[in-house]
Amino acid sequence: MKKFQESGITFPGQALSAGKASSLVPEFFALARRMEGWTDGAQILKSHLVSTWVCELVHNDTILDAVENLIGPDILCWAATFFAKEPETDSYVGWHQDIHYWGLEPAEQVATVWLGLTDAHRDNGGMFCIPGSHQGETRTTGNTRIVTTCYWGLSKSISAQMTWHAVSRWIFNRGNSRPTTRVFYTGLMATCRNDRELDYQSITFLPR
Repeated sequence: MKKFQESGITFPGQALSAGKASSLVPEFFALARRMEGWTDGAQILKSHLVSTWVCELVHNDTILDAVENLIGPDILCWAATFFAKEPETDSYVGWHQDIHYWGLEPAEQVATVWLGLTDAHRDNGGMFCIPGSHQGETRTTGNTRIVTTCYWGLSKSISAQMTWHAVSRWIFNRGNSRPTTRVFYTGLMATCRNDRELDYQSITFLPR
C-alpha cells in the first residue's frame, strides 16, 4: 500500500498460474475473431459482458483482494479489455495518463490492473512508468518534456504476473521487435463512490 501511494504502481503479483495464463491466449484470439468489426468501443472495452472466461477473470479473488486493498470495497469493473502487440512492429503507445481518457474521479478511488498473458520485456512492448508522477498535475499528452524525466522500465514480467497502477501516473510502451505476439489484459476498477455520471455507454459491473 505504501509503495503504491508513493510511486503510483505496485508489482509484481501472481494472479494466475503460468499454465492458466497460456491457456487464455488462444481464448483471446478466438474472442478477437468473434468481436471483429465491433470497433465503436463499448463491446471491446467491456469484453467481460460478452465472454464468460473474461467475466471469470474479472471475478478473480487474487486480483480483487489486491484492488480492495488499494481503493477499498464495493468495486466496480468499468472496463475489461485486451491488447495484442503484433510481432516485429514499431507501433508504440506514447506517454499518457489513463485518467485523462476515462474521466473517473476521484483518482484515489480508481486503479488499473495489468495482467500479462505472455511474457513482457523491454523489446516486446513492456511498460515504462515515471514513479511518483501520479502526485503531479493531470494533463493531456502533447509536447511535454516528460521523456527527460527519470523513469522505471519493467525489464521483464513473466506471464500470469500483474501490476496495479494509479490512473494518474505517466506510462508508455514501445513497439514489439520480437517474433511473437505479446498479449495482456487490463481492468479498470473503481469504487461505487466515484463521481462519474454513468450512462448506457458506461455500463459497469460489480464483481465485489
